[in-house]
Parts: sequence; structure tokens; C-alpha cells
Amino acid sequence: RVGGRKAFRQPEEVFPAWESQRWPIRELLSRKLGEEGTPALEQLDQAFKRHLEVMTDHYRSDHVGYLLRRPFASEAWAREQVVAMTTQGTVSEWVASAWQLADPQRGKIPDMEALAALPTTASFAECIAVLENRVEQVNRAYEEIFAELSPTEREELLAWSLSFRPVWRGQSQWPAHLAGFQISKKLDIARLAKAVNLSGKLLESIVPGGEIHQRLLATRHEGKPGQLSPEVAISGETSESLTISSPIHIDLGGDDLVSFEGDKKFGNCRIYLDLGGNDIYVDRQGRLASACGHAAFLVDAEGDDQYLTSANAAGFAILGLGVLWDQAGNDLYRGKQFCQGVGCLGVGMLIDRDGNDRYDAASYGQGVGLPNGFGAIIDRQGDDQYLCTGRDESPYGDAGEYAGWGQGIGFGFRHAAAGGVGAILDLAGRDQYRVGQFGLGCGYYYGIGLVYDGSGDDRYECSRYGLATAAHYAVGLVIDDAGDDEYDATRPAAVASLGGVWDLGVGMFVDSAGNDHYRGDVYFLGAAAQTGYGMFWDKQGQDLYQSKTQQGAPAAGYWGGASYGGGRLAGNLALFWDQGNSDDIYQIPNRRNSAHGVELEYSIWCDE
Repeated sequence: RVGGRKAFRQPEEVFPAWESQRWPIRELLSRKLGEEGTPALEQLDQAFKRHLEVMTDHYRSDHVGYLLRRPFASEAWAREQVVAMTTQGTVSEWVASAWQLADPQRGKIPDMEALAALPTTASFAECIAVLENRVEQVNRAYEEIFAELSPTEREELLAWSLSFRPVWRGQSQWPAHLAGFQISKKLDIARLAKAVNLSGKLLESIVPGGEIHQRLLATRHEGKPGQLSPEVAISGETSESLTISSPIHIDLGGDDLVSFEGDKKFGNCRIYLDLGGNDIYVDRQGRLASACGHAAFLVDAEGDDQYLTSANAAGFAILGLGVLWDQAGNDLYRGKQFCQGVGCLGVGMLIDRDGNDRYDAASYGQGVGLPNGFGAIIDRQGDDQYLCTGRDESPYGDAGEYAGWGQGIGFGFRHAAAGGVGAILDLAGRDQYRVGQFGLGCGYYYGIGLVYDGSGDDRYECSRYGLATAAHYAVGLVIDDAGDDEYDATRPAAVASLGGVWDLGVGMFVDSAGNDHYRGDVYFLGAAAQTGYGMFWDKQGQDLYQSKTQQGAPAAGYWGGASYGGGRLAGNLALFWDQGNSDDIYQIPNRRNSAHGVELEYSIWCDE
């Protein structure tokens, strides 16, 4: 097996300190099921263990292996990642944390060489020279990744990267798609880790507050518009139309219309740094903050900006680090597919620090983790809108519905490569989320999808497989920590949502506080079928629960069938838990306030 992993770690090896933890959901199960429930839970765990031992996919992550075996630790795992990516350390440490999620083996971050030093009193020209030197260091690190490939393999891998699209088994492009992954397995992941993390150091120096960014601001009066070298171009503070082809471009200000052109090649870092203005960025060729075997950054310091892209852009990375960083302003992000925080064999992020923003993608966008990848939108504050409602008709033929495959989804290509980790981390604001089928904290084929919202009265709307859901050996997680929120999973054929899973999946939905409104259709509010863990947990608040049909749709701790794989010698765990001790309202048959029940083996619903 080309590039195959030699070993897959057991859960006690991945997070050993957690083995003695007493997770709240597991404690609830002990109270409700007693000792007689232990054998069924052990059988369910063994079904997952047997499957993981058989399906040893090259890019299968130790993280997903851990969560499939330790599902009750899912909330703790999610919170640890949120802290690592949003509240601790420097930008380069964030990138290192992102790589830890992308790397299937959760390997050690290599020691980094020092970047070229920047004198504290550097002139504008000296600052540019240091930036060029740092870029060259990063380029050399990427060249090392591909050194052992033959010229033919190198060209084939580049062509595969440039044309990367969602491809399904049975389509005419499938053999070429599979061949690209086969070549990628020959790469040294440790060298990729070095290049990505060295790129993170470079990024840290050019974002607002970074040493190069600060010196450029202090000395920009010295900057003269024009082509400084074959690698570097400067544009002035007036408003103008720009066509960007140089690997490094510094814009000193102005309300600009910016378009991108130029070839991509392995090992050629690209940087666009904008110091001010309300700008419109137009990218029709996948060049804007799009890394393909290198690092690619767009950093915008201020202004109300628009980012209008095609596919594979706006924080996209394949074999590299791609970051779109917007510091401030009310911004519009609009793209087609594989855009707005997408990583495959690398890290792709869209980071927005402030403003009321609108994110609009057709499909496969907004925090997508592809094989050996971490993809994320990290939005710190503002009242934001996230739309990923699809342009492709439903794969199930549901009339009027579209595929989404976005908004915090870990996605793998079945029979080719296991998925990575995709996330939306929104820390504050009154936000709106709307996704087509498959999305909003969704895992598919060994992927992990995560959505975290820190505060605000939010609205979520999804269709089939949305809101803490998973299918085919994957994990979907949603945590909303505060606010009076509305969750609507009633669009056409909205099957499996709000902690509803299918086929060896783990889904955990957690709402920590607020008076919330939940509406769904089938298999929602903690439901599982075909051997899975579907968990719904509302910790406090006076909540309203409604089913779409009002006629008894399977919901709130619903145990479905378990016939796949001959039954796998196990059943399901479907858990609904409203913990708040409030006067909740149930418009769902057989569910009521301050009551609990255990059905089948095991459907558990509990209102405390």
C-alpha cells in the first residue's frame, strides 16, 4: 500500500489523560440504564472497533478514530479545539493547532528554523527585502516536499491539484481523481508539516500587529508604486483597478477593484497585503488566497470589502497553507465550491476579526476538511449570515432541495481517502446559518464536522443530514453556548438532524443556555440508525420542541433499525436530554416535561 500508515493508535494512546474522565452523558446513561445497559453499550463500541480495524484508510485521522471509540468525550474534544484555535497563543501557534487537526497521525510539530531578522528601524525598502527573504525560506521548505517525486509524478500532482473538484465513484473523472491521491501518498508528511508551520510564522509577521505589517504601516510614505522586482509590486493609496500577477503585492490603500491572474506552481508563495480601503476582489481562476503546493495569503487590514471568487479560493489549500485574513469591516464573501476555508493535505482558513459579514457559497464551502486537511471559518464577532444552499440538485432527488456539503463539514471520498476536520467557529453575534443537504456540523466518511457559536440569538436552518449529524463512519458536532436560538430542520426530506446519525456515525448536539425553539421532521433530537450514537443535550432554558408532521415523527431519542452489515452484532444509542429543570413545551407525541423513558435497546429520553 503506497504511503500506507503502519499503525493506528488506540483511543487510550491518543488522549490518555481522558481515560479516567467521567463524562456527563455516560453518567446519565449509568443512572438510567443501570448495569443491565452495559452489555449493549459494549457491543456498540465493539462494532466500531471491528470496523476501524478493517477499514485502515491511509488518511484516516487519529482524532476521528478516537471519537468513534469514545463518543461521550465529543464535547470535551470540541471545546479543546475551539480554545486552541481562538483564544490561545500567537498566529503561528494557531496554525500549528490547525495542522494537528489536519495531520492524520497527530504528529509532533517539527522544530522551526528562524525567519530572516527584521531590524526594528527598517525602512520600507529594507522591510520588503526581509519579506522576500522570508518568502524564499518558505518556498524552499515546499520544494523539499516534492523532491522525491519523479518529474512525471510532479507534473501529474500539480495538474490534479489545479483541477481539484468534488468527484464521486462512478463518474468519468474518478480514475484520475484516485490517481492523484495515490501519488500524494508518496509525500513525506513531516516535510509538509514543516512547510505549513513555517508558513504560519510568515503569516504571523504580515497580519495586523505583526512586525512586517507594523513597519510597512510606519514607513508606507516611503513606498513608491511600481514593480520593485520580478517578485514584488506596490500600488498606491489612490483608488484604482489592479490586475495582480506578482507573487508579492503590497497595496498602500484606496478603494480598489482587484483581479488576479498568473500561473500557479509548486513552491511559489503568493501574498497580497492591503493596508486600507473598501475593496472589491474578483477571482475567476482560483488565485485569491489559494495555495497549491505552497503558501498563499490575502491580508486586508480594514474596510468594507467584497470577495467574489470561483472555485478553490478564499482560504483554500491543497498541499499547503491558504489563509484569507480580514481584520475589520462589514464584508461579503461569495464563491462557488471549495471556497471560504477549505483544506486538503494542508490547512485552509478564512479569518474575519470584526464586522457584520455575509458568507455565501454554492456548495463544498465554509469550513470544509478534506483528506489530511483542516478547513475553517473563524469569525470573532459581528452579526453574520452563512449561506451554503447549493447549486446541485439533491442527490436523493428531493424536489426543490439542493446539496450543501458545507458549513463545518469533514468530508472524505469513499473508496479513495478518509476525510479531515472542517469547522465554523463564530465567537459572538446574532448569526444566521442556512445550508443544503449535508452540513452544519456534519461528518462524512471518516470526517469530523464542527460548528461552535459562542453567543447571540442565532437561527439555524438545515435539510437532510444537518446540525450535528454524520453518515458512514464519521462525526458531527454542534455547540451553541448562549442565546435564545431557533433550530429549523423542516425543509424537504430533512432526515437525520440535531444529533441524528446514520451508519456507524457519531453526532452530538449541545446547547448550553437560552430559551430555544426546535423544529424537525424525521430522525432528529437525538436519533440513530444502522449502528450509531445520536446525542442531543440542551443544558438549560425554557424550550419549545415541535415535529413537522405533529403525527408522531421519529424524534427525541429515536432508535432506528440496525440491519447494515448483517446487524454488526450491535444496535444504536439514541439519546435526548433536556437538563434545564424548566417548563419546556413538547409538541411531539409521547414526550413531555419532567419525564423520562427508556425504549428498545436503547432509545433514551429525559427531561429533568
